[in-house]
Amino acid sequence: MSPGSPFSSMTAGNKCTDVQERYLLTSTVKLQLLEQVRHFTGGNSDEDGSFLAELAASGSNGKYSRTDDDLSSTLTITETLESDLHYYICEYGVDQAIIELTPVEIEGRVSGSGIITSHIEISNSLHDKDSPSPVVWFQFREELPNGVSIGIPYDQYDDTSFTEPYFWKADEKPVPGIYQFDIATAGTLKREGEINVPATLELIGDVFIGGETRLRCTLQKGSVQGGSVTWSTPVLETVTGNDRYEISQDPSSPEIFTLIIKSTDIEDVGEHMCQYGDQTPSYEIEADDIQALEWSVGTAGGKIKIQVFKMKPLSTSVTVLLGDDPIDGGIIDAPSLNEDTFTHSYIWLSSTEVKPGTYVCTVSNGKDLTNTYNLRISAYLQLADTYGVSGGETRLKCTLEYGTVTNNDIIWSTSTGGSTISDGEKYSISDREQDTFYLTIKRTQLSDLEQYICSYGTQSASYSMTGSSLQALEWSGGIDNSKITITISMVRPSPPKVAVTLEDGDEEGVLSGPSSNSDGLTNAYTWTSAREVPPGTYECTVGNGADMSDTFSLDVPATLTLLEGYGILYEDTILLCTLAYGTVVEDGEVTWSTSTDLSSGDDYAMSGPVGDTFKLTVKNTQPADLVQHTCVYDDGQTASFTLDLSDMEALEWDVTGEGSTIIISITKLLPPTPVILVELDGEPVDGVLSDATPNADGLTTSYTWTSTDQIPGTYRCTVGNEQHLESSYNVVLQNTLALEGSHGVLGGETVLVCTLKYGILDEEDEVTWAANGEDIDRTNTAKYGFTRRDSDTSDFLTIKDTAAGDLVEYGCSFGDQTATHTLTVDEIEALTWSIGPGEGGITVTFQKVRPHPPTVVLKLNNKDIDGSLSAATPNEDLVTYSYTWTPREKVVPGFYTCNVGNGGAMTDSKTHTVQETLGLLGTHGILGGETRLLCKFQSGTVVGDAVGWRKDGNDIAVGDKYDISPNDGDSFTLTIQDTQLTDLNLQYTCYYGDQSATHVLSADDIQVNLHKKGGKYHAASDSQSTPLPILVEEGMFHIKCPHIHINTG
Repeated sequence: MSPGSPFSSMTAGNKCTDVQERYLLTSTVKLQLLEQVRHFTGGNSDEDGSFLAELAASGSNGKYSRTDDDLSSTLTITETLESDLHYYICEYGVDQAIIELTPVEIEGRVSGSGIITSHIEISNSLHDKDSPSPVVWFQFREELPNGVSIGIPYDQYDDTSFTEPYFWKADEKPVPGIYQFDIATAGTLKREGEINVPATLELIGDVFIGGETRLRCTLQKGSVQGGSVTWSTPVLETVTGNDRYEISQDPSSPEIFTLIIKSTDIEDVGEHMCQYGDQTPSYEIEADDIQALEWSVGTAGGKIKIQVFKMKPLSTSVTVLLGDDPIDGGIIDAPSLNEDTFTHSYIWLSSTEVKPGTYVCTVSNGKDLTNTYNLRISAYLQLADTYGVSGGETRLKCTLEYGTVTNNDIIWSTSTGGSTISDGEKYSISDREQDTFYLTIKRTQLSDLEQYICSYGTQSASYSMTGSSLQALEWSGGIDNSKITITISMVRPSPPKVAVTLEDGDEEGVLSGPSSNSDGLTNAYTWTSAREVPPGTYECTVGNGADMSDTFSLDVPATLTLLEGYGILYEDTILLCTLAYGTVVEDGEVTWSTSTDLSSGDDYAMSGPVGDTFKLTVKNTQPADLVQHTCVYDDGQTASFTLDLSDMEALEWDVTGEGSTIIISITKLLPPTPVILVELDGEPVDGVLSDATPNADGLTTSYTWTSTDQIPGTYRCTVGNEQHLESSYNVVLQNTLALEGSHGVLGGETVLVCTLKYGILDEEDEVTWAANGEDIDRTNTAKYGFTRRDSDTSDFLTIKDTAAGDLVEYGCSFGDQTATHTLTVDEIEALTWSIGPGEGGITVTFQKVRPHPPTVVLKLNNKDIDGSLSAATPNEDLVTYSYTWTPREKVVPGFYTCNVGNGGAMTDSKTHTVQETLGLLGTHGILGGETRLLCKFQSGTVVGDAVGWRKDGNDIAVGDKYDISPNDGDSFTLTIQDTQLTDLNLQYTCYYGDQSATHVLSADDIQVNLHKKGGKYHAASDSQSTPLPILVEEGMFHIKCPHIHINTG
C-alpha cells in the first residue's frame, strides 16, 4: 500500500453503520445497528430537523425492509436513488446513531464492460461537484501484465449528474482473465471490486482475396486445462484441419490458439467462433475487411493498358512513370462488379500512344495493397500517317526507346533478300527527330507490300505493309442519260461514300461495283443518281470510306424531254423544257422551233414557266412530227430533243360481246405486244390472241382477242401496250339458252342449259321453262328432268326419249331475265346398232343413224378387217336411216373389236367373238382315198402344236389311218387315210385348252371315183377295196349307196 493511503488506517465505524463496503446507485443499501434497535426513522438534513415517519417498524413495505435478531437490526433500502440520499437514524433506548447517505458512501463502480479501447477502465464518483476534489487511489491486488499506472482525472468526461467522475486506465491491452481491485479516498475505504476480461478472438493482419487470413483466439489466463478449442466458420459448423484450414496452439502460451484460412474467398465473410468450455469469443469478418488486387499490364493500340481483374476496396490509384515524367490516363469505363459480387474490375488506359521505353506502373487498392511492374515497350515501326496512298506516297515511322538515340545511324531494309534501303527515286530517308526516324515510299505499288525493318544498334522493329495499310481515291463525274454519273476508278478501302446536293436537297443514287483494277489493290465503282436530275449546279462529295475525300461542282445544262418519258401517236405529245435551277424569272420566255419556229394554234400549244419549266404540246401527233424540237430561253440556255419512233406509243381498241364470246379489237398498238386482262367479278377469263397485223401507217399493229365461252354478266376489260398506256371498259354478255354439248340424242336425252346473268340466281331460286310458248309442267318427270348444277348462273332441262315432235322453241325465265332457243333437227343425232354372226361370219346392223352414213372399223388383233356398207334405208321416223355392214371375206375365229360412228359426234364400241370351227378341207373326201378335216382355233390363242383330236370321244393317234399336221399356227388338219363307209356318221372333235369344235362326217362329205375293170365299175382307191354292186343299163348305172357322190371319170 502506498503511504498515506486509506487502506493503511481503516477503523471501526459507529454502532449504526453500513453493511456493505461500497454502494452502487440502483443497488440495495443495508444499514445495520450493532445492538438491538428499537426503530428507524429518516429525514432530510436540509429541512428543519424534523424526521420522516418511522420506517419499517415491522415487516416490509416494498421500498424498505427490516430484519432483527438478538444483537442487531438491519434496514434494507432497495433500488437506491438520489432521492434516498438523506439522514437515517437508528435508536436503541436513549442511544441514537445518525447515518447520512452521500455519494461518497454509495459510488465506486466499473464502467461498461471494463474494456475501453482495448484497455481496462475503472471510473468512480466520490464527491459532490461543488466540493473540493478528493485524493483517489486505485490498487489491483494482482499486477496486470505490462505494467499499471495510477489513474488520473478524465477531464473530457461529460456528465450532468451530481458527481464528478475519475478514471483509471491500464496502459495497454490486458490479457483475458479475472482481476480484483480496491478503490479508496483520502478518508474513506471502499471495498474491493472485480473485473472479468473475457476471452478474445482477433484478426491478425489484413484479409486478402486468395491469401491467408489469421484469427487468434486468446482464452482467459489459467483457464486452459488440457484439450483444444472448437472452431466454427460460415463455411463449416465444425472446423478441422484440411486443405482449407490450418489450426494451431501456441506452445509457450497455451491460452492462445490460431485458425488460418489458407485461401480467403467471399464465402469466408461472416462470424467465426472459437469455443472452450463457457468461453465463446467470436469475430465477424465483414466484406469491407477483405482486400483484393489482381492486375496485368500491356499495350493496346499503342497505349498502355492496365487491366484490373479484382479490386477491393474501389478507391484505387494508378501511376505510370517514364523516367520522372508521369503518363496521363484514366479508367475508360466505369468499374464493373465481378461475379463474386464484392470485387470490381476495370481498365486503365493511357491518354495517348506511348513511345518505346521502360515504364514503371504502380497500382494500389486504396488501402494496404500496392504492386509495381516495369513495362518495357520496345522500338516499333508503323505508318507515320493514318494511311499510305496507293499510287502516291507512304511514310513509315520508326520510334526507338526513350533517350537511347544519339546519332543518325539508322538502317532501313526489307525482308525480301534482306536488301538495305537507301535514298533515291523510290525511297526518301529522314534524319532523326529525337527518338524517331522516317522512311518515305514513293509511288506505292502492289510490289511494295512487304515487311520493312529499321535497325539502330541492338534495337530493331518491323512493319508488314499490306493492302489494308493503303488508301486511294481517284474519280470523275459527268451526265449520262440525264443522270449524274460518278466513276470512282481507284478507291481503297471500299465501298466509297458519295453525296450529291442541289441547294439543300440530297440526291439519292445507286452504287454499282466493285470491279478490280489492274494494280491488284484498288477497285472501281460507279455511282448513278436514282433519277434524271434537273438542270442546275450540284455539289458532289466523294470519299473512299475511310480518310480520303474530295468535293467538286457539276453543272447540269438545260434539258428538253418528253413528259412521262414517252409520246402518243395520234394523240397529244408533251415536251418539257427544263432550265437551270433558279435561273427562270417570272416574265421569262422560251422560243420553240423545229426546222421553223413554232407558234400556238391547231398543231401546238405552249405554256410556262412553272418553276424552271416550259411546256410544248404537239397535238394529234403524226409521223411527220417525229423530228428535232428545240427550246431557247432569254438568257441563251438552249436544249433540243428529237422525237423518234422509239419514244412513241399508241393504243386504240374496242370490245364487243357476241353471244357467249367477248371480242377485243385492237386497231392501233405501239409497241407491238398487247397486255389483255378480262375479268368477271375479279376472276380472269381465258382467251386467244390472234397474230399481229401491221397497219397501213407502217408504225402500229392490230390484234383480235377472242374469249372462250363465258356466262352472261358484266365483264371488265383492260388493255395495255406493255409500257405506259392502259385503259379499261365494261362489256355485257346477254342471257343464253343452248344445247349442252354438241347435240341431243334422238330416242335418248337432249339437255338444254339456261345461263342467266352472273349473280342473279340463288340456290333455292326456280327457273320457269316453256316449250312452244307453253310452260313445262315440272311434275312431268317421265318426259323432263330439271337440274341446278351451278347455283349462281345455270339451270338445266333434260328432254327424255327425244322425238321429232320435240323439235320446237324452248324458253327459260327468272324475273326479268329470259332466254330462248329453237331445237332443230340439225342438233339431233342417233346411233343404234348391233353386231353378230352373219354372212362372212360377222354382220354389223345399224337400226338408227343420224347423220349418215356411219363408219365401221372392225379389228382382229389390231388388224383391220375389210368390209362393205349397204345402201341407206330411210326409217319410218323420216329422220334416221338403217345400214348393214359385212366383211368382204369370211372371218376366222377370234376376238373382234368393232368401233362405229354416226358420221357426226356419236361413237360407240363393242366386241364380238367368232368361235373355233371344224369342217372339211376342200369340198369333199374320197371314198377309198383321203378325207381331210380342218380345225380353226381363235386367232393367236394356240401356243405350239399341243392340239388333241377325238373320234366319238376316243382319242385319235397318228398312224397308218390318221395323220395330224399344223397349218398357220391357229389351224390344224386331220387326214383320214383310205376312207371307208365305216368312217362315216361318226363325230370328230379337235380341242385346245377350253376351245373345241366338232364335225359329223356324213355321206354328203364323200365322193366316189369309179373305173371300169372286168366289165364292172370299182371305186378308185390306192388300196384294195370291195367292188361296189353296180347295175348298168344303157346310158346309166345304179349304185346301191345312194348318198355317195359318184364320179365316173
